[in-house]
Amino acid sequence: MLLLWQLFSCGSSDQTHEVPLTTYIDVPAGLNTLETHFFIRRNIPSFYAENLSSYGLNDTQILQITGARAKIYNKVNSYDLNFISRISIYAVSSLDQNEKMEMYYIDLVNFNEGDEIVLLPATSNVKDILDNGKFDLEIRLNFRDYPPTNMRLDIDFSYLLYFQ
Repeated sequence: MLLLWQLFSCGSSDQTHEVPLTTYIDVPAGLNTLETHFFIRRNIPSFYAENLSSYGLNDTQILQITGARAKIYNKVNSYDLNFISRISIYAVSSLDQNEKMEMYYIDLVNFNEGDEIVLLPATSNVKDILDNGKFDLEIRLNFRDYPPTNMRLDIDFSYLLYFQ
């Protein structure tokens, strides 16, 4: 087991830095439960160059970038988010819309999540998408019930810079 951990880890000399970001989506009331609903947020600043500069790093020192943490919540009204059954969030290149990688997901949202859903990070290396300075987010939602009202869902997320 220890051997497997060493094979799949980035290495003991690698360091990480977490970069927090935030955005939101507006979910209209009455969306159906049969389809996957897509919400796109365009031109989100990644602050890639600024973070490299603040840590005295250059692009060649960055080994990979992966999703770290993500949560979706409604900060204006405390609506229960039990109507959501599945969430996937993809980083999409703002230069090439066909280049996309999953950053966060949750395949089965519990019925008792309340007004905040914590997502799991994917293992995708999104360095080629985030190093351009801006990127798009594609949020995919599946519902088990209709959204009860129009609502703004806030998304707090972060990514990890792995560097030597």
